[in-house]
Amino acid sequence: MRKTKSIPEGLGRIFPPMAEYDYFLGADLVPFPGCGAEFSLEASWWLSEAAHIAYDRPNLIRNVFRLLGFAGFRFFGNKSTEAFVAHRPGLALVVFRGTEVKSLRSLLDLYTDARFTREAFQGGHVHKGFRDGIFQIWGGGCDDPDPADTWTRKNGMGAYLERLVADDPAMRFFFTGHSLGAALATLGASLFPKATALYTFGSPRVGDRAFNDSVAVNHFRWVNNRDLVPLLPPAELMEKLVKYSYTHFGTEYRLDAAGALVPPFAGRELAAAMTGDLDRFAAAWRDTVGSGEGLKGLLDVVIGRERPQEAPLVEMLLDHAPVQYSVKIWNLLC
Repeated sequence: MRKTKSIPEGLGRIFPPMAEYDYFLGADLVPFPGCGAEFSLEASWWLSEAAHIAYDRPNLIRNVFRLLGFAGFRFFGNKSTEAFVAHRPGLALVVFRGTEVKSLRSLLDLYTDARFTREAFQGGHVHKGFRDGIFQIWGGGCDDPDPADTWTRKNGMGAYLERLVADDPAMRFFFTGHSLGAALATLGASLFPKATALYTFGSPRVGDRAFNDSVAVNHFRWVNNRDLVPLLPPAELMEKLVKYSYTHFGTEYRLDAAGALVPPFAGRELAAAMTGDLDRFAAAWRDTVGSGEGLKGLLDVVIGRERPQEAPLVEMLLDHAPVQYSVKIWNLLC
């Protein structure tokens, strides 16, 4: 019998890695479904757990997946990008790691860079930081992989996935990740024609409309309540500052504070999440996140050293924690 789960109490206890969290608890009751490109709530839960455990130690991840019946496992790590592939006959999970809360300052710096630096990618443009990240592991460690390079062909994630296809042409490939991992999973799925489906959790905006239109795989995008990261980079502010913006694509599944599925925000997302006054939000953003001292104060709140009400964006950051997604999606299955 399936039983609902609770999110741990305390600001410092809900961000990964979580020593007390029991990954994939209930997997014996909810096996990975035989779905393909169509949406699956069961697959959503499995992939939310995979995106969550990606923050933990590689040896622990490998052991958990072996217990789940995934005999094949390969870890990829280079510079700031980490990912793994867990596979069994007919099924491969391609999972990208996000950013830990202790690195949240660099995460916010990446998402809110005033230059919003973009690079050409797959027929459109994407955030340079995300593009650099996927290239660190996709092509065997090359920052910009050359398909003719021997090292790239033999050692990159892309080559590894191609070998899995050669060994099992019917294998299904599900790409997933949380936060920065979600952005990297999006780019990875766009590079791999055999991708079956893409499930992301708390993903930022990755690229422009031309890039989004080039991605053929079905994208199921989960957003928890007022999670801050899916609002980044802020489309309205990008339009004001640089006259272009990044957009989301795929089908959005939004959870409210209680964990119920609700309709997506309509219109101006930042306004819907924070305030009806965009200029007021821009000032709050600049004062709270745009300065080192403001951001330090925000981080102090997130890790539990201050009271939550002392920072206006704390709730939005807490809604970003991967355990929020794992627990709430599991409870939808109960």
